[in-house]
Amino acid sequence: MIILDSLLPLILMGLLGTVLRATKFVPPVFFRETNRLVYWIGLPCLLFYQTAQITSQGGAAVRILAVLVIGVFVCLALGYLLGWVLNVPKPSMGAFVQGAYRGNLAFVGLPVILFTLESLGGATGDAAALKEYASIAVLVLAPLIPIYNVVAIVVLTAGRGAGDHWLRRLGAAGLRVLANPLVISCVGGGLFSLTRLALPTVLGRTLDSIGSITLPLALMGIGASLTVDGMRGGLGRSLASALIKVAAAPLAGWLVAGWMGLSPIETRLAMIYLATPTAAQSFVMAAQLGADEELTANIILLTVVLAIPALAVILLAT
Repeated sequence: MIILDSLLPLILMGLLGTVLRATKFVPPVFFRETNRLVYWIGLPCLLFYQTAQITSQGGAAVRILAVLVIGVFVCLALGYLLGWVLNVPKPSMGAFVQGAYRGNLAFVGLPVILFTLESLGGATGDAAALKEYASIAVLVLAPLIPIYNVVAIVVLTAGRGAGDHWLRRLGAAGLRVLANPLVISCVGGGLFSLTRLALPTVLGRTLDSIGSITLPLALMGIGASLTVDGMRGGLGRSLASALIKVAAAPLAGWLVAGWMGLSPIETRLAMIYLATPTAAQSFVMAAQLGADEELTANIILLTVVLAIPALAVILLAT
């Protein structure tokens, strides 16, 4: 029930976008403009608000973060390897690889973790200790979100400017990273959290309200971009990327967590984060950086469906 409560709303919001486009209730340009709004305004407000409120510390967060970062690089390696085997076109390779590693941490992973910890607290009577793990789960997001975005920018722009010298391409990618609104907002929120000050009520409520537009608008944009012909044409590639995300990633996390000696709860937290479906933000970034939007949308759709059994297995087995 926890999994369905977290994933079914994502599916329904995506379907709403599909219906709006199919019925021509809004013009196609509407979704492209809302993607810009989400990328430049909605997501930065949301990420700053989340990271600015982090106050917890702990070695458990470092251990879980290490597992997640290793999981990211495992997915990157598998993504490029499988993309080469499947002969994914160079312009689509960035979207293929991004879909294979970038999970929906804030909107799926964190709610599933919090619901799970709440249930465990009621069953074991150790609610205080599990509440600390809830803080740790939030703390892990602060450094991981900038890592996800930096890697996404590099991956999505790696195929550009093939005629330029590699140093020039590297410098251009670095500038994009530094100028990316998502990275800036996470760094800004993290620096603010170090002051241990509380966000002013007016500012906090404003950021929270603006950030709340992010998920529905992003998911409706994904749904509006889906086409039956597009899914048929790229089903194999989309499925391959999706399986890396929801199957290979948590398996790698389980192996690394065992090697590092994480506790059962820490292992569960890491595996839930790694098994989350590809983030809706992936579509927004693909659209803004000129990557393959259709492939990205298809990967997101498949991972949302496949994440349900993947997360169910994790919750039952850990």
